[in-house]
Amino acid sequence: MVSLISSGLWLCQAKLVRAEIYVPDQSVPGVSGDVFGWDQGDVNSSFAFWDSFDDFLGGSAPGFLPAGSSPAANSVFDNGGLPSLLTFESNQSIASSGNAYGGLFGPGDDSTFLTDAFATVRSGTSGGSFTRIVAQFETLGSELDYSSLLLSLTDAPGTIAPSFAIETNRVSLGGTFGGEGVSYLALWDLDSSQAEYRFDFMAQSNNMSLDKVRIDSFTRNTPFITPSAVPEPSSFAMLGLIGTTIVMARRRRRVLPLLGS
Repeated sequence: MVSLISSGLWLCQAKLVRAEIYVPDQSVPGVSGDVFGWDQGDVNSSFAFWDSFDDFLGGSAPGFLPAGSSPAANSVFDNGGLPSLLTFESNQSIASSGNAYGGLFGPGDDSTFLTDAFATVRSGTSGGSFTRIVAQFETLGSELDYSSLLLSLTDAPGTIAPSFAIETNRVSLGGTFGGEGVSYLALWDLDSSQAEYRFDFMAQSNNMSLDKVRIDSFTRNTPFITPSAVPEPSSFAMLGLIGTTIVMARRRRRVLPLLGS
């Protein structure tokens, strides 16, 4: 749940319950095909996971996260290279939970800011000429602007949309402020291999609480097969109904001439 109390008390935010962040060697429900295809810590892979955003010079929870800050990841595997980075391009508050929040710097402050950030994904080239990057997010309240999730092959803002994306969980937060807790996964399948990539993301509106971010990458010498979403049970039921209707219509067409003879 999210609790924002501005009358003399500091912002307090609890972690998302029933969170859905997946790691290599796990299957992702609702997805046909492998999202990862490697194990965490494998050669030619990397990952960085932020569970809080207060680990930078002068950072504290609760506190203030100024634009330009790059909080250190809570856990990371860089395969002997540089770790992936997450840099905020907008001012944020840091909630007592460690969440990065687009508003309310302190007691009596009603400032709100749009969460805007980018990640520098450290990858590798020794594994081959094909790279998969998997980015996962958990947000509270306001949601990500999912159209803003764009990759770049340079250090310029991204232009490449994900090869596949899926919402992996959604819960209603309820309470006074409401909103949704959302887990989201996006991946890029690339026929290139280089030391680093960049992807950008931002919130749909002010007051988004960024709960978790995880970035995985893997390089290999064969192309990836991009996964797809498994149709909802209702979709299967509708397909069955359509099929039954078609069969019945065909049967009627066969019977009618006999009835008219």
